[in-house]
Amino acid sequence: MFEVLVPTHPGKSGLFRTDLNPAAGVSGAVSPDKVAVFAHLDGQAIRCLSGHLWVTIENDPMDHVLRQGYRLIVPTDGKVIIGGRGRYYI
Repeated sequence: MFEVLVPTHPGKSGLFRTDLNPAAGVSGAVSPDKVAVFAHLDGQAIRCLSGHLWVTIENDPMDHVLRQGYRLIVPTDGKVIIGGRGRYYI
């Protein structure tokens, strides 16, 4: 598993964090100008701790919107992009 906070506006720093231990759990925050990108989350839950999250999963024709208290089980092993404005825990 890895996490990279990617700026959506040019000129902002792109690298946020790398976590290679999927058992440790990952938490973070996204905002309108930054998204979090993950891989290898198959079967893991993305939980929205506050705000709202927009979740895009590679090869999934639907995007998913989570609000505080909701979670999504990632069905595939592709890339996952989390955007929106809120805090998440995986």
